[in-house]
Amino acid sequence: MTKSKTTDWQLFKISEELARKTNCMQAAIFGAIFMMFGLSLDFVVYQEHLGSLFVNRVVTSILMLLFAGLCLFVTKNSVARVAVHMVAMLPIVSISYMIFDIDGAQSPYWAGLNLVIVGATLLLRWNTFDSILNVILCIACYGFAIRIHDSGDAFYDLGKKALVPGYFIFVTGTIASTATYFYTNHRFREFCLAKQVSDTNKELTATNHKLAENNSELEAANTKLKEQATLLVQSEKLSSLGRMSAGIVHEVNNPLNYSKIAIHSLRSFESSLDESEREDFMEVISDAEEGVVRVIGIITDLRAFTRGDTMHMESVQLASIAENARKLVSATLVDTDLDINIDPAHEIEGNERQLCQLLVNFIQNATRAIDVKERESGPYRGEISLRTESHDGGVSIIMRDNGCGISAEDIDRIFEPFFTKNDVGEGMGLGLSICHRILDQHNARVSVDSVVGEFTEFNIFFQH
Repeated sequence: MTKSKTTDWQLFKISEELARKTNCMQAAIFGAIFMMFGLSLDFVVYQEHLGSLFVNRVVTSILMLLFAGLCLFVTKNSVARVAVHMVAMLPIVSISYMIFDIDGAQSPYWAGLNLVIVGATLLLRWNTFDSILNVILCIACYGFAIRIHDSGDAFYDLGKKALVPGYFIFVTGTIASTATYFYTNHRFREFCLAKQVSDTNKELTATNHKLAENNSELEAANTKLKEQATLLVQSEKLSSLGRMSAGIVHEVNNPLNYSKIAIHSLRSFESSLDESEREDFMEVISDAEEGVVRVIGIITDLRAFTRGDTMHMESVQLASIAENARKLVSATLVDTDLDINIDPAHEIEGNERQLCQLLVNFIQNATRAIDVKERESGPYRGEISLRTESHDGGVSIIMRDNGCGISAEDIDRIFEPFFTKNDVGEGMGLGLSICHRILDQHNARVSVDSVVGEFTEFNIFFQH
């Protein structure tokens, strides 16, 4: 027998022993019931012995029910095995006593012994050894009963009387023992098959789990590859944009400076014009100046977005940076309340110029959001607040406005270069992307919370 088969056989024996207690209890109850059913046979055949037969059956049934109850408390396999044999021996001894009490070898109750042998084979978890032992005990009890009853007969005469009953008891026992051998092997094969199915199911479950993990890893890798491909494309676009914008800045700055000088010079002619022409002349000059300023702003954004120079990092006060930003945007806050509540003690390591640009860009975006809400819902008083919070690992700047808000589908895109919801001519969509680059350079994290039509809040965390 191979090692694997030996292990299976040991597991099978453990399984059989676990089932033995339950089967023993059921067999004891079944035997007690049929022992009492035998009273009907006693009433028909041996009415004159009905009293002693009744007592014998009742006592046997009670003892079998007691064994059924004791099976609930059996924990050791050796005790369970003895209990199984006792459940079979009780009816064997009871029937043998009936044979001794009534007619000896001539008693028809020997057929009951056959029933016990067959019933024990069907109901109890016999192995071949247990079955043979049960048959031997059964034949021994029968022989002892008829010998005591017919003690005056010679062995030859007694043998002739007991030949037929003894023959059938022996044949029944042989058949039962043989059947037990094949039945045990059949149960063992079923056990091995069930174990194999269970092991296969476990392997399939583990394989499916592994496949699911692999699929998740592949999906994550595929997503990462797509993101990296997108970043490569974006990087190439930005690289091309950087080269292009460098040329644009160089070529456009000089004409813009000439234009600013020309516009300034034209303003000097204001006093020499007639009163009727002066207003139209100054309006044209103002429009031209506004256009030049707008172009300069666009060029500045492009240069700030594509510039890759290193930064000088130092300890800076957030309150001072916020105040500088307020001064720079004060002209755009005529109808908007800016509330700054920043602890002067809050300092971080950063670049003062870039952090100031960061706050300016956020404030300008907030004022645009307030203007959009005012256009949609009528006159409206805008509110922008700047405050800081101290944490164990750093400081947070929280910026909140009561403007038009940002939709859920746009929140993930607001830091993308050139993404804008503004009308044509109102910006290139570089403001927040420049802010995001500044935050990356300062190793800062930003989260956005917004409700359309109510508010937008940016929470920027700077680590110490």
